[in-house]
This record gives sequence, structure tokens and C-alpha cells, in this order.
Amino acid sequence: MSSLVSDRTKHQHATYVCNACMHPFATQQAHDNHLEYCLKHPAQMTVCPNAEDEDKCTMKFRAHRKQFRLPFYIVADFESFLEPTDDSEFDRGMKVINNHEVSGFACHRVTDIKEYKTAPTVYSGPNPVSVFYDHIMKESREISKILDVEVPMPQLT
Repeated sequence: MSSLVSDRTKHQHATYVCNACMHPFATQQAHDNHLEYCLKHPAQMTVCPNAEDEDKCTMKFRAHRKQFRLPFYIVADFESFLEPTDDSEFDRGMKVINNHEVSGFACHRVTDIKEYKTAPTVYSGPNPVSVFYDHIMKESREISKILDVEVPMPQLT
């Protein structure tokens, strides 16, 4: 068994293999310590999902009742283009070929509350990252003002 699984490790000497779980060990003592616990538990087997049952083989979010609804959120999208760089520029040991240069953005406040809905903001021009940051800070202040208003709770029924 040792020679069958010897290529699974970088260890070049004899390998001690657990016959219950096929796990290789470098030393006899490690194998013996493991064997006692491994034999106490039933064999574990990986079971793949049935490909024909779409509900069980596809990962989906199903716990909608556990969600915390947010009254506001912001959706943003940046547009950029690739700009070639110097041949001499290196970042963490790798040669940088192109840089993403931001050319514009679109940003939209999303809410279910009709009176606070706004049109998307679209910007393309000089300094788009600074304009985006200023816009986000403005949205943050406006949303904070809206949420700071104390409204009496309706009577419970």
C-alpha cells in the first residue's frame, strides 16, 4: 500500500497508510495514533449531488426569511480602459503590463420608499474617482439624515 500512495506526499521514504481511510503518514507512531481514533468512527464517503435534481445540485440562497432588509443601498459601476505601462515597472515581483485607468462611473441609490428614489448618477470626465468619492459621501449624508428622523411607531394590533 505504501508504494501505491507514495506519490501523494513529498516524503521520499516509507509511507504508513491507514487501511480505513487511506491517509498516508510519514511515521509509524503517527499512523498508530491515528488508527485508534479512525477505527472508532464509521467510514466516511463523499457523496456527489444528483445532477438531475436541480434543487439539490445547484447552490441557491433559500433562507429569505433570515434576511435583514436594508432600506437603502447603493449600486455602482466603474468604466475603465487599459493603458500600457513602462517595461521597467514591477509590482510584487511581477511585471505590470497594463493599468486600469478609470474613465467614469454610474451610481444609483436603490430604495423601496418612493419619495427617496433618485435617478442614477452618471459621470465621465476628469478625476472620476474623486467625483465618485464626493458623490458617495453626499449620498451617505443624505441617507443618514433620512434615517435620523424619528417616526412614531404605529399602534400594534
